[in-house]
Amino acid sequence: MKWTVCFLALLAVAFGEEECENKKVDGFMECMDGKLKKGFEKITPKWVKEKQDAIDKCFASNDCDKPDYDRDVFEDLPPNLQTVARKMKSEWQSAPTSVKDCIFKDFKDMLKDNINKCLNDQNVPEVKEVPEGVVKFIKKIMAGGESPAEQKIFETIFVAKANVVKSLRQCYESKGNETLKKVWGCFQDVRKKYLFDQMCTDKKSCEKDKLDETCSKRFKEIDDACCNCDKEHIQDLEKQIEGLRADPDADIDAVMKIVCPNHDVDEIMTKVKACYEQNKEPTPTTIKLIEVMRKVKSSGKGPKLQFNKATIDTIHDVALSMMDDEKCYVCKDNLNKDD
Repeated sequence: MKWTVCFLALLAVAFGEEECENKKVDGFMECMDGKLKKGFEKITPKWVKEKQDAIDKCFASNDCDKPDYDRDVFEDLPPNLQTVARKMKSEWQSAPTSVKDCIFKDFKDMLKDNINKCLNDQNVPEVKEVPEGVVKFIKKIMAGGESPAEQKIFETIFVAKANVVKSLRQCYESKGNETLKKVWGCFQDVRKKYLFDQMCTDKKSCEKDKLDETCSKRFKEIDDACCNCDKEHIQDLEKQIEGLRADPDADIDAVMKIVCPNHDVDEIMTKVKACYEQNKEPTPTTIKLIEVMRKVKSSGKGPKLQFNKATIDTIHDVALSMMDDEKCYVCKDNLNKDD
């Protein structure tokens, strides 16, 4: 069973306040983590095939091509960019724990800042700190799982979701928005049956066992706010990608801002490099390459990056597959299938 990470992390951050003690939050997160592990046990080949067959029918019934769930998400990129993308992925996976912990510390601060910006925009009280239970859980997710088995599941989920996004995009391109709405509505029904119903049951169970009425009320407040912000983020992401399509000579910073929205690119690069240096580890090849590309851009000399359609499509599919839209549907009586 697929669980959404940011859904748990973002909501739980909200509990780090006087009226909702951290120990309650930690207990809630432990409960959710236990549900996650039990959910993994249900991901059998039979379960996966049933779910994929149901999704395939959504596309086939509307005369759209069904997803290739195992396709390499980077295969449509030009060879040089394929190499960079795969290298970046492998360098992160092989990074020492000390480096990941250092990077995560900065990520935790950025996460809190992002949430508070979202809450401020909707006149919801800010959060004060990130409970340890949330820290532990997010670190696990950022590492892609604790065990080889979990890591394989996370990887499979990411690849499959990116390929579903690709098929949805291609369906829109060939059949138009009305057909896409039908496929999307059917797809949401499948996710409700195989994911959301159980997620809702588990969330309510942990909430009832570990949180009091005050915490539960705050939980719902943050849940609704984060959902609204995520919908806005997805819309902003689509606009940024359309900006790339309109300007094929866009620079590397345009891509970085899609990957790391609402953050200064220079600041992110500096912090990541510092974490490697502090732990006496060599700077990753891909970080050096991005630095070179940014210097070329700032100097105005040398070749520009050329974003062809296949490259922009890949950025779109991967970026959207990483967006956390599930929490907007969990425990809702009605799915908004047009969003």
